[in-house]
Amino acid sequence: MIGFQIVNLLVPGDPTHFTIQCPSGQWTFHASTPLSAARQTIATGPCLETYVAMNQVSLANGAACDAGLVELTPILLGASYLTGLSVTVKGSIPNSDCMIVKPSQHWPRDRAMGPGSPVVGNVIDFSNALENIVWHWPTISVKEKSRLLFHHWIDGLACWSLEDLYLSATTLLQVIADTEKSRLKATGAQRKKRRYTLYKMLATTSQAKGIQMPSRDWVAMRNTLIHEGRLLGGNYTGTTRQDCTNTAEEVLRWIDEYIHTTFSLGIVRAVRFHQGSLANLNTYSLP
Repeated sequence: MIGFQIVNLLVPGDPTHFTIQCPSGQWTFHASTPLSAARQTIATGPCLETYVAMNQVSLANGAACDAGLVELTPILLGASYLTGLSVTVKGSIPNSDCMIVKPSQHWPRDRAMGPGSPVVGNVIDFSNALENIVWHWPTISVKEKSRLLFHHWIDGLACWSLEDLYLSATTLLQVIADTEKSRLKATGAQRKKRRYTLYKMLATTSQAKGIQMPSRDWVAMRNTLIHEGRLLGGNYTGTTRQDCTNTAEEVLRWIDEYIHTTFSLGIVRAVRFHQGSLANLNTYSLP
C-alpha cells in the first residue's frame, strides 16, 4: 500500500470518504481533519492537510507501484484545477510502502489561495472529472502542454491584482493558440504566416472544440496592458473597470470550456467566473 498526506484539498460537500478509479487501481481518500473547520482555516490563509490518499499497490509489484506514483502528478494538478486551490502532497503516511523524501517539482507547492473556486458542485462530479483527467493524461499532457497549463492556471488564481491575473490568463491563451497552430501544421492545413495570429488561432480552436468564440477585446486588452502598462486604452473597446473585469471573466470561462472539452469532462458543472466575481480584485493600473 502507498499512502500520502494531501494538503489543501477541499471537495464540495466536504465528503469524509471518496474514491477514484485510475489505471493503477483505486485511490481512496479519507478526511484526516474536521473539514468544516479546515475550510474556514484555509480560507483565511494557512495551508492544512485535509485528506489521506491511499492506493493498494505495493513494492511487491514494482511496475504497478511506479504507475501509482506517476498518477500523483495528474491527481494533484487535476484536483487543483477542479477546486481552484493548490493541492499537493505534504509527505507519506507512516505505513506507506513508498516514502516521499522530497516532493516532486512537478507538483504544486502548498500556498494560500483563499477559499478556492470549484468548477464542480459535488463529490460525484469531482471524482468523475478527476478520473477523466488521470486517464487522459498520458495521451494529452504532452500534446496540450497540460502540465504548463495547470501550473500556470494555479499561478493565475493565486494573483493579487487583476493585471497579474489577466497576464497569466492570456499567457494560457497564447499556449493554447500555439497548440492549435501546431495541430494545423501537422494536419497539413497550411496558412500564410501572417494569419497565425493569436485571435485567429483562438477562433480556430473554438471551432475545433465546439466552444464559445473568442472576442477581439480579449487580445486588445492584453496588448494594451503589455504595451501601455494599463488595462484601458489602445484598441480595447472597454471604458470602465467593470469592462475589464467582464473581459477577464470571459477569458477564464473560455479556458474552463477548453480544458473541459480537451479532457472530456463534459459540460462545465459550476461556472466559477460569473459576471462580477472579480469585482473586488485589486487593480494598480487604473485611476
